[in-house]
Amino acid sequence: MDFDILDVINDATKEADAFEGHPAADFTMEEQLLYLNGLALVMNADGHIDDTEKEYIRILIKSMNLDESILDDMVTFAKAPDKDTVQAFFRTFRRRPVAQLFLFDALMMTRRDGKVEDKEKTVVDKIADQLEILKGTQQDIFDLFCHIKNRNWQESALYFSSHLLNPEHFKHLLAYHEIEFDALMAETAEIRSNRLIEVIKQKIDIDALEWERLEYRNADSSFGATEITNTFISNIFTQTLILPFLQSKLDRKELRINADEVLLIKDGVEQAYGSLADLTLSYDKEIDAFFVTPNLTEDSAFKVTAELMSDFGFMISEHLLKGKDIERNDPQVINIILEQLYSTKIVCGEQNAAYSERISMPQSRKNCSANTFTHLKYEIVLGFNNNFYINNNGSDYVEKANCSKLTPWEVLASGQFRLMR
Repeated sequence: MDFDILDVINDATKEADAFEGHPAADFTMEEQLLYLNGLALVMNADGHIDDTEKEYIRILIKSMNLDESILDDMVTFAKAPDKDTVQAFFRTFRRRPVAQLFLFDALMMTRRDGKVEDKEKTVVDKIADQLEILKGTQQDIFDLFCHIKNRNWQESALYFSSHLLNPEHFKHLLAYHEIEFDALMAETAEIRSNRLIEVIKQKIDIDALEWERLEYRNADSSFGATEITNTFISNIFTQTLILPFLQSKLDRKELRINADEVLLIKDGVEQAYGSLADLTLSYDKEIDAFFVTPNLTEDSAFKVTAELMSDFGFMISEHLLKGKDIERNDPQVINIILEQLYSTKIVCGEQNAAYSERISMPQSRKNCSANTFTHLKYEIVLGFNNNFYINNNGSDYVEKANCSKLTPWEVLASGQFRLMR
């Protein structure tokens, strides 16, 4: 019998010829060729084209239903790329959400030969930056790549179900590895909620906060806290966190852009969700995508509305609120959010020791001379009685009766509060 058993086994277990449902299959032919040109740049980044890298290009060519002879064209291009094609690649995919998929494919290809050269990493990072993929999103794509490479499906599940990445760009990977989507989602529901908070925490720089001693006049801290931030927390949720969330809503047709307005569509009714100017974002109608506004002026400040803050905050804390049986607008929600992200609480307005009808406000020693202090005007605190209070006059107290009707989301969006720990 003229055959080799080893050849039969190798043929039976070889890598699949194509990704079923790879999003690039729906591109125009011009877009497909440019996508492959971009990967060809990565393929020869280290000056050596490995057969395993060529094989990955071939798999993508088959996934796009293109003729396999195109592989030779891509190898030729990789060895002598022309400027016009490179520029066309960036024009086509810059700022488009599908650039996430390109970065993932680039990572897959560079790891095919089992090693990553510094030059390859530099080229991939440069391409990602030129495609204007946010640094936080680049990290999410790398994390997803690592989980899939290691067949860690429970950890990867987060990226198939959250706003961090567009799940539609990556679901073909589950089919490729014969993982059933609905079953994976069912068995990882709780894990995904916890992992989402962990990922968001990694994108928050709590070490940048500066602290001072927590002190009151005519009151002591009743929560065991000893320190307070010396400035207001202006942006608890950064643009890096909010942009992918907005894009996910736009992809699901839950948002509409009208000039500078971002409108939320809820139950068939449109309501203001924010402005592009306040969010320091721009919108490309042709590709239906947000991107960071380039060349911002120095006085540009990232601002989030309470409605947007509420949706984002509730998304990351929904399972926690259900577990505590607490209403969405209960003032204590703000501490649930802060404890999860910062391991802190909003500073408390304490019971005044001398006057029971007064709420003592925390002191501030920032920019004060030795042994002096002040109180921050317009600071918002959560009173010991679970009501919010605003220090409109920069006084050492406010009257207990003058509580505010602010929601926790409005407080978070205000940027007029401090943290204590």
